[in-house]
Amino acid sequence: MHVRPEHRLQVLPRQYPGAVYSLVADLSRTARMLPQALDQAQRLIADLDESGNLRSDKDQLEQDVRETLLGWRRRALRRSSCTQA
Repeated sequence: MHVRPEHRLQVLPRQYPGAVYSLVADLSRTARMLPQALDQAQRLIADLDESGNLRSDKDQLEQDVRETLLGWRRRALRRSSCTQA
């Protein structure tokens, strides 16, 4: 039996709503944990830099650290502007 594509589109949402809800819940939980993970990564990079144990695969450590810190500052500014709005 051949099933037309438009027929499958109508059946799938009714067959798998639990899987969709579960996926959305997992994505939501992961998104909520992202700021903490980024903060931990930032602290790790800062600690490695301060202790002299930070290395660059591209042999341009100063530029890599500068770009990384700039990215963290931009992220912090975006977070603060979102929480103030």
